[in-house]
Amino acid sequence: IPRWGVFSLASLVHDYCFGDRPYLSDGMRISRQHTDVLYLAAMEALAAERVSGERKARSQVAIANVMYRAVRWFGEWTWNKHDDEFRT
Repeated sequence: IPRWGVFSLASLVHDYCFGDRPYLSDGMRISRQHTDVLYLAAMEALAAERVSGERKARSQVAIANVMYRAVRWFGEWTWNKHDDEFRT
């Protein structure tokens, strides 16, 4: 899976939310699940917008799903490592 390309913007947004945990409009900090779902939605939108050809777009959506599953499966350690910084 390439580190840069179609999904670079989605990755930057995800990493920002993962690291800084911004507040949502209701005053709560963004959760890990919401951060990861935002990542998937952004990747799917970028695949639809930036990739021409239906077959290639479908393959990009498949790659997006693999990347989403990877952050869901392996991101918990990093999220929990910084969890104490954000507890109030």
